[in-house]
Amino acid sequence: MNKSVMRSRIFIFSLSSLAAFASVGQAQSSVKLIKSVDLVGYTGDFDHFAVDYDRNRLLLAAEDHGTVEIFDLKTSAHLRTVGGFGNPHSILVRKGAPTVFITDSEKQMSTIRSADTLTREKTVTLTPGADTAKYDPTSNTLML
Repeated sequence: MNKSVMRSRIFIFSLSSLAAFASVGQAQSSVKLIKSVDLVGYTGDFDHFAVDYDRNRLLLAAEDHGTVEIFDLKTSAHLRTVGGFGNPHSILVRKGAPTVFITDSEKQMSTIRSADTLTREKTVTLTPGADTAKYDPTSNTLML
């Protein structure tokens, strides 16, 4: 690896057996590396991941980079980088919903974005440092 080129690597794992993974004392590993993806030019930490099954994508909050990275679920290919974030954290994807909610702990604030394009539709003012979001489908409630 060329030391002058900064890069990060995404590791993609497969759970060979969920039951075996849950077993404590398992002698054999039930997690298997199936592929790694280099992100040339990227440095810093990653935060939350979210799966968008409707669009066959994995979304990654690149916290230190101020971006959301989008990957194809089937091929693991890096599809694109979405900028305009300060410090993105939690990514909330709801099955069948046309929007995605992304918390951002910086001045850019949390946003509701188009699920297809990730373009900003609305800014949501939360407590500074907002980091996580959960959704309860039974009550159709967003919990921050």
